[in-house]
Amino acid sequence: MKNLGRNMLEFLNNVDSMHFYGREEFPNVNMPHLRCAPESEKTAITLHYYSYRQGLHPIVVGMVKAIAKSLYKQEATVILKSITQEEVSQKPEGLREHVIWTITLKGERGPGNMPPPTFVAQTKKNNEKQILKEDVDRVRKRIEEISKRGFVKATNKGAIRAKWRVIAKLAVLGGKLSFSYMYPNAFYLNSYTICNYFPYHFVFNENMHIREAGVELQDLMPSIRNANCLVDAYFELVHPPNTDITFENVKRFVFTPFVFKCQRAQIKSWNGQEDILLKGQMIYLKEHNSFLFMCSPWVKSFKDLEVRKMYFGDMPIHDVTRDMMLVEYDHQMRELYKGGRPAASAKRSLPPAPVEDRFLARSGPVIITKTPPTRTESAFNETPEYWKAQYDHAKVDLDNQRLKNDRLYGAFLPKTVAALLREGKQFTGGSYEKVTVLFSDVVAFARMVTECTAQDVVSMLTNLYREYDRLCQVHDVYRVETIGDAYMAVCGVPDKKPARAQRVANTALGMMLVSEQVVSPLKDFPLHIRVGIHTGPVTCGVVGETLPRFMVMGETVNLASRLESHGVPGKIQISPVTQGCLKEKGFVMEERGAINIRGKGDYVTYFLLRNEKVTDDELLGRGPGQATIAFEDDERPRTGSRRGSRPVNRIHPLNGHGESPPPSGGSKSSGGSK
Repeated sequence: MKNLGRNMLEFLNNVDSMHFYGREEFPNVNMPHLRCAPESEKTAITLHYYSYRQGLHPIVVGMVKAIAKSLYKQEATVILKSITQEEVSQKPEGLREHVIWTITLKGERGPGNMPPPTFVAQTKKNNEKQILKEDVDRVRKRIEEISKRGFVKATNKGAIRAKWRVIAKLAVLGGKLSFSYMYPNAFYLNSYTICNYFPYHFVFNENMHIREAGVELQDLMPSIRNANCLVDAYFELVHPPNTDITFENVKRFVFTPFVFKCQRAQIKSWNGQEDILLKGQMIYLKEHNSFLFMCSPWVKSFKDLEVRKMYFGDMPIHDVTRDMMLVEYDHQMRELYKGGRPAASAKRSLPPAPVEDRFLARSGPVIITKTPPTRTESAFNETPEYWKAQYDHAKVDLDNQRLKNDRLYGAFLPKTVAALLREGKQFTGGSYEKVTVLFSDVVAFARMVTECTAQDVVSMLTNLYREYDRLCQVHDVYRVETIGDAYMAVCGVPDKKPARAQRVANTALGMMLVSEQVVSPLKDFPLHIRVGIHTGPVTCGVVGETLPRFMVMGETVNLASRLESHGVPGKIQISPVTQGCLKEKGFVMEERGAINIRGKGDYVTYFLLRNEKVTDDELLGRGPGQATIAFEDDERPRTGSRRGSRPVNRIHPLNGHGESPPPSGGSKSSGGSK
């Protein structure tokens, strides 16, 4: 905190940079933005505050007063000028609370808080000999005192020049002098030098037209050389987040590190590599009312270069990115050979050898130590590298723990619900009008528990449920819970998906196939399952705090469970509603007739037999080259390949040419009931 700035003005202007690096530890937190107006002085500051969350600005006032007192020994008076709501983006989180304060500082003033000096004159010649008015007055007063003691006052021009030479020397050599920056009258850098030695920079005007670009950007995106090309046509703003690329927004967040992503469509030879990110600083060019974006590629390791098909030589020699990459490589090598043998985690993170030859090919000779010098553990402990390694290990352990927590949440909660709970939010639940619910159980399970060992029963259920869970992933269906031999899955809640009944029907057909491959613990009785499916409205929510569970409730769930319990071994029994959803979708069904179901009386049901548009391998998700499954009413891109010997089951994916494969084999009836 103390190193952010030598005075309060510099401190506030650098807070955004600290927030930027904090996003790596807290990626889901939207950080506020601070900016001091250009006319601010070191003791009179106009502070602009932008926040996603309303009503938190009083906290900033308290923090400013505390920092001024503790770090700079000054008393801060903060006066509120205005509070407005500003829209910086068309995105949902594009509204910001904009608060403006006037901050007046009193008290101790460090060397960085000294006011600017007053010059007697600004001359072209001998700028380094400029004299300060305060120093001249002090020396003149001293000379007058000396003159009163008996010295003759100079009258001719030569004597006057000599007197002022003495004054100048005394002013330079005597007393504590104030300091001011010197700016040359002539600028020694031309456009060729700037574009070559700052190869990733670009300049844009108030109309967001790119007027200048570095040579590496021109080589990466040749069309950027065209006149009046727009910034958003070539770059996408990544940071600040949820912000549109406009001239006013750049002014708002000028002290924030900016990160742009190069548009893939503009890159000369983009072949599926990782996105190229540019990170840097916005510099306002007042004379031209334009902004200069001084940046470099945002990479941290040689692995980042490899996945973006870039080279170490693409970085300018003065760019600190080179040093960061070499430090990261050296740290990885130390971890690799720590204790005399490579660590598995460090070995996995290193780029494949020979990394030096591949990435240094376009740069000058650079020496990288492959094997770090051997050091004793006690000597290593005395260095800063040891504490950095300890910090890195703790950070890796924290990331691993977060990953374990995410996996644990994902085991019993849907992804969207788990994401909300991880962010500290609540899933309020709700009602869904059209959801397809599946229930299945194992026939004669009570006899298995009685006659077989617990190990055999548990092993059978483990093998069966492992395949069930894999089928749910293949068909994008969510498993709600398992109780004993009962398995419940749904589609359409909490994420609304197209073709819900078709996905669940394919899952049920896959369950029938995998159940034939699982060995029953009863030697004289093969393994059979029953499946019941119904489509209708449900209510869902998260119940419990210590161990939250996602629950689906309603009459639809009850009817699906009764269709399963009133089913036939080895059959999939579906309701008339589900039969209507599957009609003319390639599924073959036959009417069972009316059966008596508690709460429904005589109820007509159907048996789902197969899907003629797909094969068994496609249904099980085991076909080689298998891609995303698409449905006739799905809006996603339809990709996939058709494999296997005979189209029997699952909603058909499209072939590589975007055409539906013709049905072959099986029953002649390909849609509706049989």
